[in-house]
Amino acid sequence: MRVLIDACLPVELKTLLEGTEVKTARDMGWQRLDNGQLLNKADGRFDVLVTMDKAMPSQQIIARYSIALVIIKAQSNRIADLNSLLPAIQAAINRGVRGTATLVP
Repeated sequence: MRVLIDACLPVELKTLLEGTEVKTARDMGWQRLDNGQLLNKADGRFDVLVTMDKAMPSQQIIARYSIALVIIKAQSNRIADLNSLLPAIQAAINRGVRGTATLVP
């Protein structure tokens, strides 16, 4: 499972998620890309994109991409606020369906 973590999330999340390859947008040099550009770059290179950008599914046609989108709904993007959601985030990554978005409350 190849996982890409959006730039809106802390880089520390990379070490907390499981996958054969977990990279951040910063690792890839993609931290300044807008949502459409990020999806285009990630498509075919990653299986799942993890983000907190709840607007992405309404701004992009996710079904046209071969990547699953996992959207985290948390109080903030701080690791302290994300820790309790890690099992749900990992589960959403593991069951991610390409071309769909999953919300992790």
